[in-house]
Amino acid sequence: MWMELGDQQGDLKRTLSGIASAAIVLGAISPMAFAQTSSSGLTPAGQLPIVVNGQVLSNPYEMVGMDSGNKTGFFPIYYFDQALEKIGITATWNGATHTWALTDSNVNASNVQVAGGMGTGNTTVTLNGTPIKMFYTQVAKDPAGGPVTTYMPIYYINNILSALGIHGTFSGQTGLNITTGQTLAGSLSAITVTGATSGTGTSSSPAVALNNGKVTLSTTLTDSNGNPIGNAAVTFNFSEYGALPSNAPTVTNASGATIPATTGSTAYQYTVYTNSSGVASITVSGPVGLTYAYQVTATAPISNGSNQMISSQPAYVEFVANNQAGIAPYGTASQPYSASLGTAVPITVILPPGANGQPQANVLVTLSLSNPNGGTNYAYFTNSSGANLGTQIQVTTNSSGVAQAWVSDANAQPVVVTANVSNATNVSNTSVSTYLNFGQAGVPASIANYNDPYSALVANGQQPLAGTTVTITGTLVDAAGNPVANGQVLVTGSSSSGDFGYVTTSNGKSTTTDFPSVGTLQPGQPVSSALGDVITADANGNFSLQVTDTQNEQASLTFYSVSNGVISPVGVIKTDTLKFAVNNQLSTIALGATDAQADGNQYTNLTGLTGSDNAPVPVYVDPQNPSGTMVTNQSITYTLSVSSGDIVGIGSGAYLAPTNANNSTIPINSGNGLSSVQVTVTALGNNQYQISVPGQQGVLTTSSPDFTVLVKGSTGSTKLTVSSGSLSSTATITFTSSNPTVVASLTPVSSVLAAGQNETVTFTVEDADGNPVSGNTQVAITAHDSNDPLWITAVNGTNLSEYETINGAATSVSTPIPLGTSSYATSGGSTLYPAYTNSGYFKNGVSISGVVSWDGTVGDPIYVTTNSQGQVTLTLQNGNVTYFDGNNTTLSNGISVAGTSGSEGFYTYSSDTAATASDLTNMGVLVIGQANGDASTSLGTIYIGSGGATQTPAAFTYVDANNHSYTYSNTSDTFTVSSTQSVSGGNYAITSFTPVGGTATSTIPSGVSVNSSTGTVSVSQNAAVGTYTVSYNLNGVTESTGTFKVYSGSGVAPTEITGSSVTVPAATYSGTLKVTVSNGGSPLYVNVTAGESANAVAAAIYNALVNANISGDTFSVSGSTVSVTAASGSPTLTVVDATNF
Repeated sequence: MWMELGDQQGDLKRTLSGIASAAIVLGAISPMAFAQTSSSGLTPAGQLPIVVNGQVLSNPYEMVGMDSGNKTGFFPIYYFDQALEKIGITATWNGATHTWALTDSNVNASNVQVAGGMGTGNTTVTLNGTPIKMFYTQVAKDPAGGPVTTYMPIYYINNILSALGIHGTFSGQTGLNITTGQTLAGSLSAITVTGATSGTGTSSSPAVALNNGKVTLSTTLTDSNGNPIGNAAVTFNFSEYGALPSNAPTVTNASGATIPATTGSTAYQYTVYTNSSGVASITVSGPVGLTYAYQVTATAPISNGSNQMISSQPAYVEFVANNQAGIAPYGTASQPYSASLGTAVPITVILPPGANGQPQANVLVTLSLSNPNGGTNYAYFTNSSGANLGTQIQVTTNSSGVAQAWVSDANAQPVVVTANVSNATNVSNTSVSTYLNFGQAGVPASIANYNDPYSALVANGQQPLAGTTVTITGTLVDAAGNPVANGQVLVTGSSSSGDFGYVTTSNGKSTTTDFPSVGTLQPGQPVSSALGDVITADANGNFSLQVTDTQNEQASLTFYSVSNGVISPVGVIKTDTLKFAVNNQLSTIALGATDAQADGNQYTNLTGLTGSDNAPVPVYVDPQNPSGTMVTNQSITYTLSVSSGDIVGIGSGAYLAPTNANNSTIPINSGNGLSSVQVTVTALGNNQYQISVPGQQGVLTTSSPDFTVLVKGSTGSTKLTVSSGSLSSTATITFTSSNPTVVASLTPVSSVLAAGQNETVTFTVEDADGNPVSGNTQVAITAHDSNDPLWITAVNGTNLSEYETINGAATSVSTPIPLGTSSYATSGGSTLYPAYTNSGYFKNGVSISGVVSWDGTVGDPIYVTTNSQGQVTLTLQNGNVTYFDGNNTTLSNGISVAGTSGSEGFYTYSSDTAATASDLTNMGVLVIGQANGDASTSLGTIYIGSGGATQTPAAFTYVDANNHSYTYSNTSDTFTVSSTQSVSGGNYAITSFTPVGGTATSTIPSGVSVNSSTGTVSVSQNAAVGTYTVSYNLNGVTESTGTFKVYSGSGVAPTEITGSSVTVPAATYSGTLKVTVSNGGSPLYVNVTAGESANAVAAAIYNALVNANISGDTFSVSGSTVSVTAASGSPTLTVVDATNF
């Protein structure tokens, strides 16, 4: 009972009941539409909830007004829209024509009758284009606020929803309650066949129509309680025993209209609607002039909109050409009729009427059996007692011109039944055959109703986009065509990339598993998920499979019949092919701390980014498609925001340092930043893009659609959110407070570098209290001599190399930083500028997040970042470096620069040290300053120049667990034990030695000597490689025991390792490795630092090989193993120390 405002409308009974779904959209209403809707005055009556499936969606104001002389309730269209959208209902509103257009492909509009008939009014409701109701709408201002809107009377909406089967109730106390509970379809009856010359359409009695006759097929759809379901879609599927027929039948509906066929993967499909008694029927005729047979099943969704289907038992119909004898069941060599082992199959021979038009009775028919493959035939004719009557018998036609016999077989095999007709008239074929295939009952033998909307095997099959999910459905049937309840199949898949997979859902979460590569499987093999997707059908034999592929490629599916956990003797019952097309739609907004990280991954929740509170941090943004590659030639708008701090700049994908003021970045709010901005990347065509920020000056024109966000913040964390449409990604950045004051522990004090040599300079950045600053603090290094020949090749142990887009692909290139412009190579009188300098092609500088940033101009600050101990390590090299010189289509990564003809020395000191470098000539200066690059705030200095004969040799020190230090001198190759204050650094893996004065006992290797009184360990150049234990005793007590490791003849470097594949040890020393490929030309030099893992060393060697661009050779790295494959000959990879400590 519907009670409106207490008792105001108690006489209006409005019951919403029904079972099917409706597709109703209550669309957006324009202000013009409001103005055109009649108004008769509506009065607010109070707020009432709208509840859908138990969830309160809104509490709109109900309005009360007059309609046809009666007071009734109204709700705005918007709230109907919101409620019905929640249950998947859609509609469109045309304010100009006052038409509310409803659509539902599962409903036949001609069968929909709305209570009260068509009616009159200013608004027309249509269903699938057919008018079904008219009534008056009114307008009023929503008391909840907002503009004038259109109101619909609940009474008429109730009648429409009832006619469409939507269930709901309304009262003036509880509001509107809509539920989507549907009565589920329970079953489809066996298909009834009428009009046949012979047979009923069952497997034991196929229906046969002679002389191009027609038959009528009918089935009844009922719910789980046996009640008929009217106006529901039922599909008749015509297959050739599980395969798509070569010839389609002609089908008409109950009204005589021809129904167009939908071509499925295995059947032609014809959809009709049930009548009020739940009956769906069609009339069928075969292809003209041909004898043809079909297996027909009827299917219907369990509920409207559901992918779950119910299916009828199959019916068998055969159409025989004019004046020909027919045989049933009718199978061909390519598509035989499926029969069950041990079950007799009735063979029926039907003769057309004789010349006198009467059935031909008492005609002798000879039937014989054979194996079409030439093998042994085990089939035999039988009778009702199961007797074996042999492989040939004679029968005569009855009064209807029909002769019948039964065939049985206990073996799984194909069988041909041939009928020869004697003394018949008006028969153009005196011999007719049918093909049978005997198989196990209750075991999947084929897939009926197979539906793959994108199958490449179907003539009209379309290509799914890479990254989308394809749903495939079907019904498992046995040899007799009966659905196999809870039957199983194993689905295997293959593709060239290996990215073709199946999708499973558990607890609402979908997971994609790539199909393993398994090849062809054999009957009897146990099945498991290690082979593919094991699918179990429902009680009606129906199954569903979801597959996807992230790549643009062809993928194949194979379905294996499964019985008792193994592949059944039937083996393969279905194959399918899909071709996934390129998907260039934005799927992921990938973020990275570097351009390479963003390009190579799909990080949408990036963490671990750090920076100083006095310098912006770059976050790289890469638009990616489902395949994980960059979206190209698409215009995309992004919204960027930070939870705290500011966005101070937008740069291209190849980020320039924050101090660069040219067009490589778009400053936000004149560099002061904003918390939220919009970035538009416009595709110009020909792989050119324009990056702009509305409201900000500057436009970037690039060859790539990725870009960089510069974020600046104070101490603490901020979250950057980058979104476009429904996609969103975040990056969390932690800013630390650092106030560097002085550089301390700057080592070595001095060094001399010959051409090609390098040296590692280490210093600690301290605050005013003498404490190391926190990690990830930026300091600026400024070169003040354009003639300086040295290069920075590594910072904090990271070799300087980055990725550039070359020929459309991200390619690793060497990017050492020159300290002077005189360092560049020349060719033909022209300077070969590094591509990343301000004179090169890209002009994008060097930027490695958390390591170094430089804008490409020699003399501008080089920003380096401290490690967790506040230290910075620079590797300086005197020439003989390689750098990238090229453009976006040419890779020239092997430019070699010679070192100076003489030695180059340097002398280091801190700002709190009174030392000088008077022994150097032609002196240049590297000033270590704060991040603003101001030389006046110098924290320390490195002087560089020629000469320097009086420099003290470099020394390295190690401290053991007892706080005893051991100093190594590369002059005498000795390691001296002392008890000085703790210091850091060192090259040897030495632990727990006793202090000076102890007694040393050990097995001393050849070339190694220990002086127990002085505590000196001496290593000659020919020391044997190995690990040795050394014990020291003091006053008869062993204080500690340690190990002394000799890595090569020099006592420092790892031994030489050769072969096409080498396993590299961890870097237990700091120095240079020489890497040579036998057919690769000049050796390469790789810098390593003590403490690096074996994997890191291997990666550095691999990168050096790749960057060298050795023609024809290919390289790979796995863990600590580097391999080379030579273009010709036997490859040899040599790794050896190149530093003579």
